[in-house]
Amino acid sequence: MNQAVNVSRVAVRAITTSAGRNGKALGTVPAGPRYQKIMEMQKLMTAQDGALVWQKRGARDLIPYYFTGAVCLCGLTSAFYNLYLMSYPKQ
Repeated sequence: MNQAVNVSRVAVRAITTSAGRNGKALGTVPAGPRYQKIMEMQKLMTAQDGALVWQKRGARDLIPYYFTGAVCLCGLTSAFYNLYLMSYPKQ
């Protein structure tokens, strides 16, 4: 029984890894301008320049980041205010 399991594992590994062994390309790489723009953005985001992801494109990323933080702070303030109103109802 154990030998049958080992044989099946070897067979499965041989089948699943054979696609990478033949050296052929598995598909074509797009050459359009939109694809090139995506590749440039990937290079920018993966560059080791010490900046965090939300700092890499300057104000284009900082404004939505800080806006999201402000909206979260407003929601948290509203939630605590409503919790206070429910805890101490008017009599």
